[in-house]
Amino acid sequence: MFKPLAYESLLDLIKDYLAAYSAHGHKVVKIKFSTPIPHSPLLLETINWKALTIFPVSDRIDQWSVLLDDYSKILCTRAITTLPKPVLKKISKLQTNHCTSALTSRVNTTSRTKKRDVPKS
Repeated sequence: MFKPLAYESLLDLIKDYLAAYSAHGHKVVKIKFSTPIPHSPLLLETINWKALTIFPVSDRIDQWSVLLDDYSKILCTRAITTLPKPVLKKISKLQTNHCTSALTSRVNTTSRTKKRDVPKS
């Protein structure tokens, strides 16, 4: 589903976030940004939850606006360059021969029946 972006930049999103909190009488003391979270369950990357921390109460907006612009550029380029490539794994003939020989030996051992000595009457 395609949805158009509501904000021009990350800075505009944070300004709207701060304005919404201040409209209700709250102060945002610190905002933490993480690195992109991979959505593949096969990746075992650790997520850096504190990649960038800004303090909007103590710092001026021009100090962290440059940081946010640089960080959003890094996020965009990292998201583009770290897309997972499709994995096409070819199984070698040696592996397939090993698997089939193990399978046939297992079938042969389980298909043997024990002969019973039936007494003659």
